[in-house]
Amino acid sequence: MAFLFAPGDRPGLAQVKRMATGGAFQVSHESDGVNADAGQGQPGWAELLADGLTYDLVGLAPGTGVGMMDGAQRFGLREEQGLLDCEAIELRPGPHIVDGIGLPPVYRSLMAVGRALAGLDGVVAVGWGGANTLMAPAYFTRIVGEWLAGGVFPALGLTAMVGEVDGGLQTRGLAMLTGHELRVEPSVAEDAKARAHVAVRLVDELVRQGVFVPEDGRREIGEHVLDLRLSRNGRFIRAFPASTEAE
Repeated sequence: MAFLFAPGDRPGLAQVKRMATGGAFQVSHESDGVNADAGQGQPGWAELLADGLTYDLVGLAPGTGVGMMDGAQRFGLREEQGLLDCEAIELRPGPHIVDGIGLPPVYRSLMAVGRALAGLDGVVAVGWGGANTLMAPAYFTRIVGEWLAGGVFPALGLTAMVGEVDGGLQTRGLAMLTGHELRVEPSVAEDAKARAHVAVRLVDELVRQGVFVPEDGRREIGEHVLDLRLSRNGRFIRAFPASTEAE
């Protein structure tokens, strides 16, 4: 998870420590760049502790920022808003939990820490690499806060929706949490907005379910009755109208 700042605005350890007093996380280890080994070779590195899990925050000033991401889809940001000159810091799962990023306690904790860091002075965008999205800080804070409080999963931001040439709609980033991407077939609805609405609702259900069980593939989304089936290559959960046989 990346946090973008205007040149010269990247925070240092002092700002992160002040934010830690809010209780969302603690600073458990740190490096000011004098001893690079302590910071895994990253000047201005801090280890954050939350819910018994640790996360690395890298790219802090005065060290070098992390590489930028392009953000194929944007949410809450003006399309013309220039971000190429921004500098970034990045929040990463600690080495002991990196393989468990798809587990609900881990990614919920990660998002809670990210939501706190989005309140750092000067943040102009929040990037989620799993979906290659960029979000306005206020947008990210709102959707993650509502989800953590029991609302729907923020599919438009923590995943991306990609339209295909045949009219189908596919997610990008859902596989990180469920093991599969979702594809809503063109036959689900004639209207593209309706297909997008179905996709958002299905993403929420699939994240809540965690592991997709093909035998439990019938879903009702509003007026739509759907069958969910795995694609032949196992990469996608495909949504069809219930009366349609999967190919």
